[in-house]
Amino acid sequence: MNVFYENKASDQLIIELDGDQYPTDKSLEQIKNYKGDFVYLLASIAPLFEDYGRCVVIGKHWKIATGGWSGCEDTIEALRDNQLFWLTCWYMSKRGGYYEFKVE
Repeated sequence: MNVFYENKASDQLIIELDGDQYPTDKSLEQIKNYKGDFVYLLASIAPLFEDYGRCVVIGKHWKIATGGWSGCEDTIEALRDNQLFWLTCWYMSKRGGYYEFKVE
């Protein structure tokens, strides 16, 4: 099990991967329910997009492409299910698994 990012603050979020390198159900639930600093949230999931997708940060804009990998798609779905995050940070989506978020 890999741990990509661990925030030492009170809004701790740990993203774990299973043996096949997919985010665990527990990690996806944490993403869905996370109410802390959304920069930490995006920073914690960014490494998931290194092998199959892409995550680029330009200022306050986070550009994420899933690359079609189901692990990345599951992570985006968990972000979408986090209503507070999605309502405040979602900027745009494009067909093919491309998303932009703006974190103030």
